[in-house]
Amino acid sequence: MDTVLKKIEEIYESSPFNIPNMSCLAITNACNLKCKYCYQNQDVQEALNTDVWLTFLDHFKNSSFDDKLVTITGGEPLISKSSRNTVAQISKKAKKEKMTVTMVSNGMHFKEFFSEHPTGNIDCFDISIDGPESINDSIRGKGSYKKAMDGLRVLQKNNVEQIFISSVLSASSSPDSLENFLTEMAGKGVNNFVFHCLAPGQKRKNMDLMVQDENFLEILTLLQKVQQDGTAKEVIVDVYPSAFKDFEKISSKIYLEEIFLDENNFYIGVVGKNLFLRFVNDINLLITTMYLSPNGSTYLPMEQSENRFFGSIDDIKKGNPNKNKVTNLIKNIGLDCLDKQCFKFCLGQNIFCQN
Repeated sequence: MDTVLKKIEEIYESSPFNIPNMSCLAITNACNLKCKYCYQNQDVQEALNTDVWLTFLDHFKNSSFDDKLVTITGGEPLISKSSRNTVAQISKKAKKEKMTVTMVSNGMHFKEFFSEHPTGNIDCFDISIDGPESINDSIRGKGSYKKAMDGLRVLQKNNVEQIFISSVLSASSSPDSLENFLTEMAGKGVNNFVFHCLAPGQKRKNMDLMVQDENFLEILTLLQKVQQDGTAKEVIVDVYPSAFKDFEKISSKIYLEEIFLDENNFYIGVVGKNLFLRFVNDINLLITTMYLSPNGSTYLPMEQSENRFFGSIDDIKKGNPNKNKVTNLIKNIGLDCLDKQCFKFCLGQNIFCQN
C-alpha cells in the first residue's frame, strides 16, 4: 500500500486523508421521479433533524480549507415543505459561514421554494434534464421536461444568475439530439452545462444504458463545436473511467490542450476554451467530498442503492469520515496500474480494466 499511497500523494500534491473541502448533503431520499439510471436508494430513510445538519456545518467550517462548497441534493431536496425549510436553513447557515452553496434539483418545486423562502441563499442551481423532451421523458418520466422548463422560468423570474443544466450521457444520447437540446436551451437563456457519463457501479447496474465509447467521442466533437460557435458558454463533462469499456483507449484518443489539478482536487483536461473534462473516480470522489445520506451515513455515490454505508456524520468530529474507506480502496490497487498513462485519471478504479 505504501507505494500506491506515495504515488497518489504525488498526483494530488497532498494526502488523500485530508478532510475534504466539499460536502454533499442528501437531505431526503424521497423523489417525485423514477429515473431509469438512478443509484439513489428508493427506500425513504428517516431524515435527520435540521439541527444535526447545522451542527455538521459547524464542524465542517473548522476543517483546514478556506473555500468550502456545500451541495444540497436528494432524492428531490425541495419535494416537501419540510425539506424546503431544511434547505433554507442549511443554505442560510452555510452562507453565514462564507461557504458556496449549490443545489441539484429536478426543478419541479422551485415555485414553492421561492414563495416560501424568497432570499434562497443558494449560489448555483443545477437542473437535471437529460436532453430534448422525447429523450428526457423516456428516462425521467412523461411530462418531466415541461415541468423542468417551468422551473427554469421560475429561476429566471427570481433573477438567479448561475444556472447549470445537468445531463446524464447515456445510450440514448447522440450528437444530433444534443445539438438540438443545447440550441434550445441557449434560446431560453441558459448556456452552462454539466454532463455526467453514466457508469455502472460495482454491481454493473445500468450496463445497457451506458454511452458507447465511440459515440462519446462523437459527442465530444459536437460539444467542441457548440462551445466554439457560442451556443454553449461553459461545458463540464464528468468522465468516470468505468463509464467506458476501454477507458485507456478512449483517453488516448482525446487531445487535451492542458491538464491541471483544480482547487477542489479534480484533474481537469482542457479540450477547448471553456470545455473541460473533469476526471472522476471512487477514490477521487472521497478525497474531495463527504457524501451524507438522509440519516447521516457516509457513502460512495455508486454504492448508495446497495445500502453500502461506511461511516457517520459524527465522524467529522474526529477527522476525515472517508479515511477508512479511502484506505481500503487504495489497498486494492494493483502495482501494475501505477505506470499506466491513465492512472492519474482513474486511480485503478475502472471495473472493466483487466489489471
